[in-house]
Amino acid sequence: MFGLFGKKDMENSTFNNVLIASLGELVRRKNSKPSEEYLLEIVTDLANKQGYKLNQQQVGAVRSCAMTLKMSVGDEIYVLAGKMILELPLGVNHGYKALSQLLVTHCIIYDEAALDFLNFGKK
Repeated sequence: MFGLFGKKDMENSTFNNVLIASLGELVRRKNSKPSEEYLLEIVTDLANKQGYKLNQQQVGAVRSCAMTLKMSVGDEIYVLAGKMILELPLGVNHGYKALSQLLVTHCIIYDEAALDFLNFGKK
């Protein structure tokens, strides 16, 4: 609990990137069916390293993602995350975009248009 002091709330667009990077880390570790706790630990660690903390909505999204990974679409997520890892050093982001869109389709993360809508009244 003490590790949360001084951490700032994470914007949803930043959370999207942290979750996708965490999926890449799962592929790198060759962990295809993580528990909710394990995925949450990876996402939280990455967020903490960047000075952020997760809100309850983001924790729910991580839990939803963990459930989705155990369904048939989980295989597609892993293929796209693996493709993303291979493309990043080349400066290509097709795998990242496809993975992001798949997570949007399954209501795990918000796309940019939805984030703009949600943030409209905050500015």
